[in-house]
Amino acid sequence: MAIGRRALFLSGLGGLLGAGAIGYGGSLAACAMWGDRQAILRPLYPAIASIPAWSEIGAAWLAEETLEDITETLIRDPAVFAALIQSEAQLRQTRIIELVRAEFQSRRVVMAGRWVVAQTEARIAAARVSDTV
Repeated sequence: MAIGRRALFLSGLGGLLGAGAIGYGGSLAACAMWGDRQAILRPLYPAIASIPAWSEIGAAWLAEETLEDITETLIRDPAVFAALIQSEAQLRQTRIIELVRAEFQSRRVVMAGRWVVAQTEARIAAARVSDTV
């Protein structure tokens, strides 16, 4: 049975892209397990930059949940992970916006200070407030 050049190229390209995604995801997992857990969340910070009171929200949420629980929850959330593995900032932001919308639609919101925000927004804001870098 002969394999065409196009099929061979596409299978090779698919394997290469898959290995890259697994490699990147694996490095994220390694950072999450052994490294600075907050560092892995830094690419998400621009997704909340448009919220005028993100620092107030973050500080309020830190009073509700420990930083360790916040980072653990964010890192293990499949939707947040899908945003983290995006190589472009705009795609990450779009993923987080979609997640926040879904949380509002399903009423997964919290009161952080005087703000009603999605759970993910509160957690990202809290991680950013507590990040010393």
